[in-house]
Amino acid sequence: MINLSRSPSGQDYADLMLRQNKILGNMLGADIDFVVRGIDSKTRSVVASRREAMMRKRQIFYFDLDA
Repeated sequence: MINLSRSPSGQDYADLMLRQNKILGNMLGADIDFVVRGIDSKTRSVVASRREAMMRKRQIFYFDLDA
């Protein structure tokens, strides 16, 4: 949703900055789910998947049994 492929100027730049600030402001404090896919202790890095987390959440929401 935040497209930085071109460098606008003038009013286009102001509109883009306003849009980005609104998007980021709305996301402030949001919970972001992810699934850890792997850990590399040598480089101290982690690989995670948001897509897999959203797929699992969707499966639980739509296909889980109700009480």
